[in-house]
Amino acid sequence: KYTGEYKKFSDKLAVVDDWVYVYKNNNKRVNGELVIEYSKVPILVGYVGQRADLTIPVDVNGEKVRFHSLYSLVPILTLRVPKEIEDLKGTYWGGDEYSGPDEMFFIEPDSLEEIIVDKDNKNYSSKDGVLYSKSGKIAYLYPKEKKDKKFTLPESVEVLDWQFMNNPKYLKELVITEGVKKLYDASICSATLEKLYLKND
Repeated sequence: KYTGEYKKFSDKLAVVDDWVYVYKNNNKRVNGELVIEYSKVPILVGYVGQRADLTIPVDVNGEKVRFHSLYSLVPILTLRVPKEIEDLKGTYWGGDEYSGPDEMFFIEPDSLEEIIVDKDNKNYSSKDGVLYSKSGKIAYLYPKEKKDKKFTLPESVEVLDWQFMNNPKYLKELVITEGVKKLYDASICSATLEKLYLKND
C-alpha cells in the first residue's frame, strides 16, 4: 500500500508487511521539462514493525528487492539472509549502486547482534554472526552489537570490505590473520578497540 510521496526526495514510498520501500525514480527531460517516472524496483530503506528477529525480504509483488538501509524504531538483533538473496550490494535511492571498492550491503541497524545466512545461499555465508562471502574470502560485516570482546578473523579471509567493522560496541581485541591481503581506510573503525594483532605464523 502506498503511503504517498516522500516530498524531500520525490520518491514514492511503500510499506509492505512492515518493511519500508522507496521506488527507483528515473529522471528524464521531455521538451525541456524534468519528468520523474517511478519504476517497479523496490529499494528497502527501513522497518516499522516490532520484531527483533527478521528475515530479509526477497521480493515485493514479484520484483526483486534492492537495498539501501535498515532504519528501525525498535532494536533489530538478528538479521537472516535467505537462500534466494543473490546480491546485498547497497543502492542509492535513485537506483544506482554504491561506487565503493568492494562496498556492499546497506546501512545496518546499530542494534544488530548477528547475521545468519541460510546454508544454501550461493553468494553469502555467516560464521558466529559475522557476514562473509560464500568462499569466506571476503569479510563483509561485523555487527555493531556483537558481544565478543576479542575477535579473530577466519584463516580464509583475504579482504576486509569497506566498513566491515563500523564502531562495534564491545570489541577490545582484533586479530588479523596472515591471509588478509586487502583492506580499506574505513574497513576498521572502532572507538573501543585497545589491541590489534597481526598474525603471521
